[in-house]
Amino acid sequence: MKQKTVAIIHFNTPELTEAAILSLRKHGGEDYKVVVFDNSTDVDFPAMDGLPERKMKVRPFTKKMKGVRVINNRKGQVIDFQKLLAEYPDKNPRHSLCNDWGSTKHIWTVQKLWELLPEGFVLMESDILLKKSIDGFFDERYSVVGYCQKAQPGNRFQIGRMLPMLCGMNVPMLTREGARYFDPERSWMLWPGEDDRRNWFDTGACLLDDIMKMRPRLKGLHVDIRDYVVHLGSGSWQTKNAKAWLELHKDLWK
Repeated sequence: MKQKTVAIIHFNTPELTEAAILSLRKHGGEDYKVVVFDNSTDVDFPAMDGLPERKMKVRPFTKKMKGVRVINNRKGQVIDFQKLLAEYPDKNPRHSLCNDWGSTKHIWTVQKLWELLPEGFVLMESDILLKKSIDGFFDERYSVVGYCQKAQPGNRFQIGRMLPMLCGMNVPMLTREGARYFDPERSWMLWPGEDDRRNWFDTGACLLDDIMKMRPRLKGLHVDIRDYVVHLGSGSWQTKNAKAWLELHKDLWK
């Protein structure tokens, strides 16, 4: 990873995404390249003041977020999710319709970011705030740096994953060994029936599966990210309690 790049996938929550970037800057990330992949359906990013985001006055985001690159996918210009989802007509809607296939879209997006950012990056979710510098997540000795969740709670097959909220990915090393972030044979709810193991690979699960299979060529570093982040939880796709949460933790981003 020659350039320190942080990638954030954004979905209809501009206030959270901005605060996440400001927390990154505050804790030593002034020189990082930040890329926001915007999958919004209701709200542009950069967009509006306040939550909820509708009917608010547009503000000049670029003045506050210097050095941030926004990849606009609001109309499927980069990834046509509807076309991709249509390739799986028997997909299982469990846990998916409630957030418009958010987990599946997230997995596809990260895989696309591997293509767009081939030198590697740290994936940072929009609903976290940093407590300190994340320089250590750019360690090129490892294929991934982040939290290895050995078994995801509520997962029928106890499939683990690399938590996506803060995960350094050495894309050159991963792609050289044939690892994947998205694999249709291991992806969230693309197949009929809840008893199909292929359906239970949430975001970060396919990645961990490949790393475990390809050790020691792919060596990861487990980091307890609780030392690094405060996490809203599900805030990356909904605005529950976001305004109060941001105010509670304003010392991390203001």
